[in-house]
Amino acid sequence: MMVGKSMSEVNPPIFLTRFPTLLAGLAMVAIIFIMSIVKGEFGDLGYDNDDIMRLVQIRDFLGTETSKGQSWFDTNQYRLGLPGGTNMHWSRIPDIPIVILTHVFDLFTDRSNALRWAYTIWPPFSALILICAMATGARFWAHSSVEKSFGTNKVYVFTLVLLAFFVFSFYRFSPGAIDHHNVQMGLVALAMVCAVDPKSRFLVFLISGFATALSLAVGVEVYIFAAIICTFIALNWAIQGDSVSMGTQGFGVGLAGGLALAFFGTIAPSEYSIIACDALSLITLSAGVVGGLGLALVARLLPSKDFKVRIIGLAVLACICLFVLSYQAPQCFANPLSALPDEVNRLWLSNVSEAKPLSLSMKNAAMIIPYMLGAPLLALVILCRHYWKVREWSPRLLVFMLLIGALGLTFYQRRFFPFAYVVAILPLAGWINHLYERGAAAVRGHIGDEGNPSNIAYIGALAVSVPLIWSVPGLMLTQDMKEAAVTKASCYSADVMDALNTLPVGLVAATSNGGAPILQFTPHRALSGNYHRNIAGISAQIKIATSNPDDSVLILRQHNVDYVHFCRPSLETESLVNENPNGLYGMLQAGNVPHYLEAAVPDIEDGAVSIYRVVQ
Repeated sequence: MMVGKSMSEVNPPIFLTRFPTLLAGLAMVAIIFIMSIVKGEFGDLGYDNDDIMRLVQIRDFLGTETSKGQSWFDTNQYRLGLPGGTNMHWSRIPDIPIVILTHVFDLFTDRSNALRWAYTIWPPFSALILICAMATGARFWAHSSVEKSFGTNKVYVFTLVLLAFFVFSFYRFSPGAIDHHNVQMGLVALAMVCAVDPKSRFLVFLISGFATALSLAVGVEVYIFAAIICTFIALNWAIQGDSVSMGTQGFGVGLAGGLALAFFGTIAPSEYSIIACDALSLITLSAGVVGGLGLALVARLLPSKDFKVRIIGLAVLACICLFVLSYQAPQCFANPLSALPDEVNRLWLSNVSEAKPLSLSMKNAAMIIPYMLGAPLLALVILCRHYWKVREWSPRLLVFMLLIGALGLTFYQRRFFPFAYVVAILPLAGWINHLYERGAAAVRGHIGDEGNPSNIAYIGALAVSVPLIWSVPGLMLTQDMKEAAVTKASCYSADVMDALNTLPVGLVAATSNGGAPILQFTPHRALSGNYHRNIAGISAQIKIATSNPDDSVLILRQHNVDYVHFCRPSLETESLVNENPNGLYGMLQAGNVPHYLEAAVPDIEDGAVSIYRVVQ
């Protein structure tokens, strides 16, 4: 008989046993909030220009601050670029939770504070999508006999440990980091893990297709991941036939239904026929619906046929999808950035940090490259050497394909490295579990012997599975980010914005990094911003800065520019001055102010920033 122990001490509360992933996720979210409070950043908007612009877009929809409100379907930024504004083409899907939270907090405070609470709270909670998805994937992964050959399975536990390291260090889950990458990463992870459901259930595969569709609707950068998942689903059905037929049908229905819901829920009826290669449009909808419903149809009609018949069916479907794409939008097979003007490519795109390729020539390459590639490459080696089993190919093949795709994209643009690491977590957790269970078995086999072996190999495996171990502490703040933070602190500080707010509303010509802060903190329009739909504005700004002063004044007056914002310590300014030292920016840097510019306010930030009025 037990004395002095309650039932709760004998059996854990049912909530702990039924909802461990939710509890672990909420604990991680709480820690993120605590870290933010300790660093004094709680309540701040993310420092990235995309965070700022998304807040501006949400404010324009809600009708706060400088906006009277816009339609749900209207994503034009009328204060950015040349007259008529810039069609940002950004999906409204990531805005939904922030808008909902704002309306909830509206019940207790004013609209401005409600919005602040919403953008503070949502990013950490968005991590729950990723955490729940990967925890589910860990359970699916552990069904394979490679992991089940050991006794107690802890793939799930090690997955949560690796996720904790990731969400604590990845900026996109910090309060205020409201751009779409956190949601998109969770959707890709959900699509990946549901696609390897060992029971091939219709509902689980439907969720995979639906998540794939939503990730596509949020942004085109995941098109390759979506293509890989779709290819895997098709190959999985071609090889396994009847056993995965229902799941394959579910995926196809989910893909088609998700794209249709996103299209009709976020695209204005007047734009249904518009083809856009860089956003959700008719071409994405038609190809996705044809592909999704076509896959469901062939899986329904050919489940019992032999392998060759299934392959032929898929080949016919692929040809139909290719025809739909090539007939409607052959231009979408080209890289949209390849059509940029030369000066925009050299003086703008090549300086956008997240769009830069991963190369040995970049700053801090010795730290950044190992940080971004170390753990994913280790996972790739593990997949190839330890876990490649022909009879258990399903989860491993998909992870292998996605990992190759994510690594390739990381070399192309380094912003994709978080996707590579998320994909790598499952094989890394399986490897750590393998070492843990093997060590535990060795310890159990030597009980009572002298010189018992220790079970510490898995600790080393866990360490090298964390990206920061491959680099140095503080690598998350790379030199590029430090320079960007310094530039923002001086060029677009509160004093600079206050000075702009004393001037009559007009069009401000500033370097591209200034576009978003100007829109956020002032009622002015901005000529340029870091967005590829704003190419006309960026090009005009570059020509103003680099043309000889006599030509610059013609461009300024042609576009009815009212003010010129000039920041001396900016890297963008330095690049434009170097392009033509005799251009307008070169003259301003040397202290030679042309006659058509006059000081609109006294210089700010100890002379680092000047704001000139254009004399018309």
